[in-house]
Amino acid sequence: MKFVPGTFPVLETQRLRLRGIKPGDLDGFCRIYSDAEHAKYIGGVKSRHACLEKLMALAGHWQLHGWGRFVVEAKADGRFLGHCGPTFVNSPDQPEVNYSFTPEAGGNGFAVEAVQRVLGHVYRDLGWSEASSLIDVGNVRSQNLATRLGARRGERMVIEAAMCWNAGHIRL
Repeated sequence: MKFVPGTFPVLETQRLRLRGIKPGDLDGFCRIYSDAEHAKYIGGVKSRHACLEKLMALAGHWQLHGWGRFVVEAKADGRFLGHCGPTFVNSPDQPEVNYSFTPEAGGNGFAVEAVQRVLGHVYRDLGWSEASSLIDVGNVRSQNLATRLGARRGERMVIEAAMCWNAGHIRL
């Protein structure tokens, strides 16, 4: 799948649409990063300006690499739920599947559904043979999600002073 600037593929599940990032998604990004309890595992609370920079960085990833994270929205009402997709977070040599959702999206199975669809995309469309996800050791919900999707716990590693564990090879 080749990325054409200004266009993004659209992935769908029964309940979700995974689409490209738009400037109008800023409020949704701010909901992800404004809740202190939720944001503590993803870099902490961010200002509106920092959220805009995050949005632009994720959109720019598509330009640089031809793939990247998608906005996840509910098909039923178009509600912004989060973002999910393949990315380079800490090393250009280690792509990973990364996800963040709004606090109100939790507990509905949206993250599992979105990550499963993204895994299908990275294996079938991008040709990956394995995927990993770096997860803070305190983020038990994210660890449980990765384990539910078949991840095996890898070795611990320290990245930017945060202890993380490599979720290992997440396979469908």
